[in-house]
Amino acid sequence: MFFAAAAFGSLAIVPVEMVGGVNLLPQPVLAAAILARLLATPSALARSVELLTNPRRLGILALFLGTSVLTTAIMPVLFRDRVNVITMSAAQEGASPLRPGTYNLTQTAYLTLSVGAVLIFSLLAEQPRLLPMLRNAVLAGAVTVALSGLLSLVVNTIGVPEALDAFRTVSYTLLTSDEVIGVKRLVGLMPEASAFGALCVLYGATIAFCLPGWSGTTRFVAGATTLTLLILAALSTSSTAYVGLGLCFALFFLNALRRLFSARSRRRGIKLPEIMGAFAISAGLAALLLFVPQAIDGVREMINVVLFQKVGSASYLERMMWNETALRAFWETQGFGVGIGSARASNWFVALFSNAGLIGGGLMMLFVAQTLMRALPRDMTAETVLGFKASIVVACGLAGVSGTSPDFGVGVGAIYGIITGLCLQRARGRNAHADGSATTADRGGPVSVS
Repeated sequence: MFFAAAAFGSLAIVPVEMVGGVNLLPQPVLAAAILARLLATPSALARSVELLTNPRRLGILALFLGTSVLTTAIMPVLFRDRVNVITMSAAQEGASPLRPGTYNLTQTAYLTLSVGAVLIFSLLAEQPRLLPMLRNAVLAGAVTVALSGLLSLVVNTIGVPEALDAFRTVSYTLLTSDEVIGVKRLVGLMPEASAFGALCVLYGATIAFCLPGWSGTTRFVAGATTLTLLILAALSTSSTAYVGLGLCFALFFLNALRRLFSARSRRRGIKLPEIMGAFAISAGLAALLLFVPQAIDGVREMINVVLFQKVGSASYLERMMWNETALRAFWETQGFGVGIGSARASNWFVALFSNAGLIGGGLMMLFVAQTLMRALPRDMTAETVLGFKASIVVACGLAGVSGTSPDFGVGVGAIYGIITGLCLQRARGRNAHADGSATTADRGGPVSVS
């Protein structure tokens, strides 16, 4: 349910006017509920403290959150009216003097939930028996996103887009009727095409890279879902999605080469016909581009409009203005930042450093690097971990194109958590085997979350 909830990105599950104008989306609310239940369990709470206080586990991430909260409490007051920013407030247009606001509280709460999601899924992934469930939960989420896109495509085709209005109850502006060269942009159940396209790319990449973890009918469903999501991402006509697709295909190619020439990968059940099929498709597309260029004139025109002509659009200029203003705020605060939610950007890295400051941004980047460099398990789980690591690279690429705030999101937080939990499970098992006298918890025994 948690991963499936990502598809409902424009659904406020509680009327906005009842909660002071805050849009409570399904996935963050579920994350809060799971986290609250988790921390109410003594064994899970003790393990959480252990993870969050150890720099080799989640200590760096916890320090990032603490630094960000401190920055948010101090900097908007210290630099009040001395720095111009474009805040995360939907009501604001253009730059205004820096001042504390409710957006600081809401954005800090979202960031805290995202860190909480990392913790939740770290605890769950440490339990070997739960890995198949986690994999299937991610697949169920991907299927839900694909179905939402197909549903949106159908209602647009038959001319009744208002049929989905029941799922679009947030208070901020929805861009659901935009067109590009006469083609209506696909938005699924998200507020705009770029959000839907990025979601399709992220889930499609995650499922594709984790494909070796499934077999039989489930593997077929995973493959079909991946293909569907990547097509839906293209139909979103989002420049963010197109950049993400390019990054995905580059990673797919590199991963295919790794599997093809790695005897270790073949022993883990990697099917060479799948790899050869992917190469055959790639070669066929290359031949089509080379010998029948007129067959893809429509595609070429779409890419030209979405990617290259985008540079001169009003939307692009506005987003570049966000980045310029945020970077200027970073320098004017001597690198201390303006606090979470105080500065909107169109690049996650710019938003991260301008909001959290040099120290906070550096800590977050250190955590990302730590996650990607964690040692792999020495079993079939390694392919799953590599798949999730690849999806983190894709997530960072997508965020680098369109991320507006330092919050990396509870969905991406879950992926960070799964990687951490699976790698720590290996480390704990190795340590327990080495000393021969570990406690049940040290041997990877279950931490109750029920």
